[in-house]
Amino acid sequence: MRRFIRREEISSRKSFSEPSQASRIRFQSSSAFMYRVTQVLPFPVAQAGKHFVTYENYLFELRRYQHYYQTQQRVDFGGSDGKRQLASYKPQAMNEVVQAAYVKQLASRNHVSVSRAEVNAAISSLQAQNQSSSQELADVTNKFFGWSIDDLKREIKQELLAQKVAAKLDTAAQARAAAVLAQIQSGTDFGALAAQSSDDAATKDSGGKYSNAAITLASTDVPPAVVRQLQTMQVGQVSEVIQAGNTLEVVKLLANDDGKMQAAHISITLVSIDAFVANYTKTHPSHIYIHVK
Repeated sequence: MRRFIRREEISSRKSFSEPSQASRIRFQSSSAFMYRVTQVLPFPVAQAGKHFVTYENYLFELRRYQHYYQTQQRVDFGGSDGKRQLASYKPQAMNEVVQAAYVKQLASRNHVSVSRAEVNAAISSLQAQNQSSSQELADVTNKFFGWSIDDLKREIKQELLAQKVAAKLDTAAQARAAAVLAQIQSGTDFGALAAQSSDDAATKDSGGKYSNAAITLASTDVPPAVVRQLQTMQVGQVSEVIQAGNTLEVVKLLANDDGKMQAAHISITLVSIDAFVANYTKTHPSHIYIHVK
């Protein structure tokens, strides 16, 4: 199954204030009961810029980690080693949900959003890659992370949002991709341009051609957005610029044998979302309200 990154929702209620010292000590439980309480009462545990991060956001990430290591790695978080492992992860979990809060702010400032259709398309690609039914995906998601499908969609939505924000803000990469497309449209050979301009070292020397394995909906080495685009193209056709995760792609369909495709691509790597968040935090600092050590 694909790697999931953090996701959280930010409440911007102006009535929130920094918790008292007693609250900082008391609100440390990650039990199922406390998690249900936090889903109803949006208790703030951090502030990212002017926006609050709720305890539910933090527990969503922390409980995923606990569930995986308890059920799949048999870690005893009640033992001394398990307590140390959990203590080392808590600050990371907090950092991840604060980072996600900043991503959401950057998305709002730059008019970036993720639609339900985009999330559903990602779910469909995940099912195709794992050749699983909806129920099988739900079962695996619950087994490994303790999540429902709605929880999975929540995580995927944040992942897609971070990718789209990075693509919007990386104007240099956008300019490079647009220049590549313009050269192709003006008659420059695709393979020659791939060798010259692609950031994919594994394919640029072969004119951007993906491996000899046929590309299908189940392919895991080609971004799902690229696979979906290739399905709509005619042999010999070149795509527009595709935002595909952490890259911008221009692809050419070389062959299509009843859904088994061959293609070449020119890949432009995007600057990590972390860099844009780090720059934003210089003028919008964060504050943590609970001790997570």
